Amino acid sequence: MRRAIGAIFCCIAAILYAVNYLAAVIYMPHIGNFSTPPGRLGTAYKIVGRTPELLAIIALAVGIVSLVIGELNQIRSQKKS
Repeated sequence: MRRAIGAIFCCIAAILYAVNYLAAVIYMPHIGNFSTPPGRLGTAYKIVGRTPELLAIIALAVGIVSLVIGELNQIRSQKKS
């Protein structure tokens, strides 16, 4: 069960990471003036913010920890048998 929860959190992290860039791409046509070095995508990415990216990092960390704990529990139960 713990491994399934870990896999779900890793999928959530991937979705959140992709949504961050997807939101920036959707917002790009609404940008009139933008600074040249970051370009349109970089400017839109700054406007969208980093919240989904930070949530993705947290979800990935929770998922990895959950996967590791699930695997360790399975190894311990196999050693006892």
